[in-house]
Amino acid sequence: MTEIIMALQIVVAGITLALMGTILLCLIKVRKGIDITVNIHPQKDTEFIQSPVELPDKAELEKLQQTLDKNEEARQDTAASLDSLIGQLNEIMTGGTEDGRNS
Repeated sequence: MTEIIMALQIVVAGITLALMGTILLCLIKVRKGIDITVNIHPQKDTEFIQSPVELPDKAELEKLQQTLDKNEEARQDTAASLDSLIGQLNEIMTGGTEDGRNS
């Protein structure tokens, strides 16, 4: 009977040691920055909860479109101003010529 208990203790110790080794290996890999991939299996239930979607009314869509148009105009104006500023800085840095040579 004692031999069976000792054998079980050895098996449990071996399993514990293997588990600790696996955990230690994972910790070392994480510490070194090696990616560990964990696969998570989705649930077998494929039914999705669907709620009815209300479409926005036409006035709200037009208001959003106007806001988008204003933002696009502002973006284009800012881009044009930035191009102009870069051109002016280029003239100042090069002394008025594109290649930087003084005439």
